[in-house]
Amino acid sequence: MEGEYEVVVASGGRAALDLLSHGSEFDVVLCDLMMPDLSGIELYEALKKQAPGTEERLLFMTGGAYTPEAEEFLERVPNARVEKPFDLERMERLIRSVMRQRGKS
Repeated sequence: MEGEYEVVVASGGRAALDLLSHGSEFDVVLCDLMMPDLSGIELYEALKKQAPGTEERLLFMTGGAYTPEAEEFLERVPNARVEKPFDLERMERLIRSVMRQRGKS
């Protein structure tokens, strides 16, 4: 997996929203569910409005401590998620799965 992907890092949810809603194209977006400035839930909902279809590319990462809102959200959306600490092989399978869904592999 090393060297196989181009990685862009956003400093937080708001920075990610700016990148994703202003024309930057990404095949897969690894998104922490809980972030201080904009949660993964808020990012997902904002992308649905500002850049429809982009929210489908989010692969959620979580430490497993869910608020009731986060638990309901994860049950409601079809996006894949991976628990921390995550296994790199599983992460690679999930990334490839999201890419296949978009016809990118």
